[in-house]
Amino acid sequence: METFLAVIFAGLALFVVSQIIWQWRNGTVPLLSTRNFFLAGFTVFQLSSAMLALGIEYYGDVGLSTPGTTGLVYLLMVVLFLSMFLISYKRGWFIWRIARRVRPEFPVPSVAGTLSLAIAFLLLGFFFKMVLIYVPLVGILSAIFGTALAAVAAGMVMWVWAPRLANPVVGAVAMAVIIAAIGLAIWQNFGRRDVVSVLLAALWGGYHGHWKHVGLGRMVIPFALTGAGVIAVVAAFTATRTEHNVTNTSYTDAATRLMGADLKAGTIDLLAGQDAAANSMWLIESRPGAFPYDTLHSLVYAVTQPVPRRVWNEKPEGLGLSMVPEAGVINKSPGFTLGPGIIGHIANDNPWIALPLYAIGIGLFLRLLDELVIRHPINPFVILPIGAALGEILALPRGELGLFFFRTVVAIVAAWVGMRVCCRVMLLMGWRFGTSEPVADEYVEEGDEYSPELAAGYAADR
Repeated sequence: METFLAVIFAGLALFVVSQIIWQWRNGTVPLLSTRNFFLAGFTVFQLSSAMLALGIEYYGDVGLSTPGTTGLVYLLMVVLFLSMFLISYKRGWFIWRIARRVRPEFPVPSVAGTLSLAIAFLLLGFFFKMVLIYVPLVGILSAIFGTALAAVAAGMVMWVWAPRLANPVVGAVAMAVIIAAIGLAIWQNFGRRDVVSVLLAALWGGYHGHWKHVGLGRMVIPFALTGAGVIAVVAAFTATRTEHNVTNTSYTDAATRLMGADLKAGTIDLLAGQDAAANSMWLIESRPGAFPYDTLHSLVYAVTQPVPRRVWNEKPEGLGLSMVPEAGVINKSPGFTLGPGIIGHIANDNPWIALPLYAIGIGLFLRLLDELVIRHPINPFVILPIGAALGEILALPRGELGLFFFRTVVAIVAAWVGMRVCCRVMLLMGWRFGTSEPVADEYVEEGDEYSPELAAGYAADR
């Protein structure tokens, strides 16, 4: 039974990947969209992870009593979730009404203006992450703000570097900003997700700033090389995180670890999904038998994130932390957490309520973000803030769902507000930006989908 289920999950993973490629080539959904980043995370953490767990009968730190039966229930929940998610994303329903109300306040900046904004963003990010982080009650939010601003800075420099890769001045500034943004992301936290956010924001900026407008032939080599670089860096971080403490790491120590990282082992661990599917199946087995449902725990956890624990001692804790003693996991360092997987969160949060609510809610939320990109395909003030949270969106299927969703919203809002504040300050100082973006509603009407021709129509009017 387990082998048969493993084959089905392998087929589901191939189906999701083929749908991403087919819809991109048919102009239905952009290749780099928030939906596709979420589906990439779902494929790794819930589909390929399940394929490996059931195929080799290895379930990580947790054990399953009836893997065959539990695997069937897990498969049913996966299919229902994907179906509801994809339908709600495609339909959109009222989302286009919200998206058309969003109007950019500023025109598209020039190259010099964009690079200046990127440097200003980076400096603002350093202020949040190295100064305000020590202020009581706002320190956690400041850390998220700092990483989001660093990610947008990386996206902004790639926005202007991608069309002019041979320009040494732009290239030098871009590389300096990206390296500084990575350094800011790992400041006192040798974590992977913040670095992923910075690197994916850079890839996002290059794609939406240039590569999506030039056709597959001119796009494939620089885009593939940039993507391979992102994967290599993330694999290096993954390999080092499995062997070392991830906090209070100096830059010298971090560089030493990365230089000696086993990229092959890191890539394998990355693609294995970190046992998220096995953890999800354990939660299915243990709810509501050994442990009762905690109805909509992830939603409550997300809403209560801004409340400091010192103010509210009974504040809910993350499922990945609480399930460690529940599953009898021992010999781990303090604060060790498991990745429950989004299906595991649903199993814990009462699946009769949580499954449709989370699947449809996430589908509509990501459709809103992608709709904004479609309507304003050449305006960095709309596109780049959305790219600030791609690391969180990619990690949503792994969990902690409530925390990552909260960080996604906060990162996008922080980047959106921060860009406008920096622009206003720079305009008061005498800066002038470039040509204005055409009004999106001249091209996009209710029910319209993304297409290369639509994007080219925008680009032709620049």
